[in-house]
Amino acid sequence: MNRFEFLNIGRIILRFICTPWMMWKQVEAEQKEATTIQLEFYYPLLAFVTVAAFCGAWFSVDDFVFAVCLKKSVLTLSAFLAGYFLSILTLIEIFARLWNIERNYDLFVRFVTYSSSLMLAIKSIVSLFSSFFFLLLANVYAAFIIWEGLSVLFPVFEDELKKQKVKATFIVFAAIYIYPNLFEGCLNYLMK
Repeated sequence: MNRFEFLNIGRIILRFICTPWMMWKQVEAEQKEATTIQLEFYYPLLAFVTVAAFCGAWFSVDDFVFAVCLKKSVLTLSAFLAGYFLSILTLIEIFARLWNIERNYDLFVRFVTYSSSLMLAIKSIVSLFSSFFFLLLANVYAAFIIWEGLSVLFPVFEDELKKQKVKATFIVFAAIYIYPNLFEGCLNYLMK
């Protein structure tokens, strides 16, 4: 992976922040498979977050302890990877049971991958520069990105289930943002 691909990932995240509806339309038009999205976007972004966690642990202490930095990066990688897949599977089941939406793995991978990109970008910044912890409040903006994604990828929320859109947005936001932090907290507790 070269630097231009990482710059492209950064551009995609910025475009999701600035114009989420247009980006969701582009995602819908591309119809990429789950593995393609994961290999081209999610895994490199997760690798960047993992390296940022390693470097952040390294820069935050006076003396470099490789084991501490490695522990922090492995913890971050494990928590976000487990949270990612668990949120995809959970949302597939919830959407199928509550709103009779087809169990389409590729669709939910697209939805969760791009919806969680802001969280991963903020996590990498906060890992590197812990004094920017106030940026964690920007994660709330992801609810708007999710709201727009529901409109585009799941048109049923614009028609019959318009009143259920707030509930769906909250469920998706909770799944995407709680699972990784829950795993990170549990793993952190177990690794002490």
